[in-house]
Amino acid sequence: MHTIILSLHNVFRWVCLAIIAYVVFKSFTGWMSNREWSNKDEKMLLIGTIAVDVQFLLGLILYFFLSPITKINFKEFKTIVTDPTLRFFVLEHSFTMFLVTVFIHLAKIMYKKKKIIYARYRTIFFYYSLSLVAILIGIPWFRPLIPGL
Repeated sequence: MHTIILSLHNVFRWVCLAIIAYVVFKSFTGWMSNREWSNKDEKMLLIGTIAVDVQFLLGLILYFFLSPITKINFKEFKTIVTDPTLRFFVLEHSFTMFLVTVFIHLAKIMYKKKKIIYARYRTIFFYYSLSLVAILIGIPWFRPLIPGL
């Protein structure tokens, strides 16, 4: 079960990255061109939110139930802090991805408060850009980008 969830989590990161990068691009162009808000924009945000939520849920399942890294090391916190790989997965990666989820949800909440169209796009651009940067920081680049290949 661990291998299946980990593989889904690994592959789905590319889906999330692509969606978030797309939303950053579309929100920037919408902001700069003062484009009208549309149903496509609404769907774009919904898809982004769902994708990040699914990825975060997969990560939580790994973190709390399946990962041998977290199972062993919750008992020995000193080991986590001193080992860079353990620290990355147990603390840094999980906290960073939690922030990504918060930023994505903040984008959805905050844009609705904006009545001026360009302000909606600007708000989405801001929060999704923060998410994109956090994801790029939080991805374990030292691991295989596509496991099994």
